[in-house]
Amino acid sequence: PDEMRGRLFRLIGLRGVNAVHEARELVGDIEELGQFEALLDLLNVYGLEYQVDLGIARGLDYYTGMVFEIYCEGLGAQNQVCGGGSYRLAKLFGGEDMPSTGYALGFDRIMEVCEVKYQPKIRVSVICFDDTKKEAITIAKKMRDELKEENIIVYSDLVGRKFKAQLTHVNSIDNSRYEQVGKIYGNKDNIELDKTFAVIVGADEVQNKRYQLKDMALNKQELLTTDEIVLKLRLETKELKTSIEQRRILGQRPN
Repeated sequence: PDEMRGRLFRLIGLRGVNAVHEARELVGDIEELGQFEALLDLLNVYGLEYQVDLGIARGLDYYTGMVFEIYCEGLGAQNQVCGGGSYRLAKLFGGEDMPSTGYALGFDRIMEVCEVKYQPKIRVSVICFDDTKKEAITIAKKMRDELKEENIIVYSDLVGRKFKAQLTHVNSIDNSRYEQVGKIYGNKDNIELDKTFAVIVGADEVQNKRYQLKDMALNKQELLTTDEIVLKLRLETKELKTSIEQRRILGQRPN
């Protein structure tokens, strides 16, 4: 027992390029070491940087093979951003007994070291009255379908807010995103390029098939058909992309 205990402690203390060779001297030429070496050969082919550490022990006890952890500089002692390994869990849930591999990411830690810039967006809220809800939903669907390639976000009220409450909600979305972007991205770069519009669907607009498109920031509005609204929003998207590209080239950052 003492000899086995000593071998075990030496085994879990092995690290570095010679770890597999030294492990083979301790436990013999077992199949698992051959599989592990084959995996390391793949990592070498792909040019991935790694370090062998036979002392890693994941917190969950269902792992049945290799485990791995990924670390990142700049996080101090809590620098692990990913961990996982191989296991055979499918059978426990009614599936076939087959090997699997999984991992989990530490999203908060990754966000601490990644500089991710906010991508400006165009948001459109379709505002209606009690007697124009059906028409508003139809218009919102048309806009979503025709503008999905432009990644324009289209909102429509589904909780029964009154007209003024819908407008207030649009402004609250517009204002709260500044705080949210700051928390998520760590900065508010590019956020002033965002644009928010409201499409007002009233009884007169439905009858004339022309709707008020309001720029919430400029407080300007114009009367347009749905096709004209879609065209204008596409042009707004092109202008937004141009502004983003110009800022990228010039290296400008907002105050």
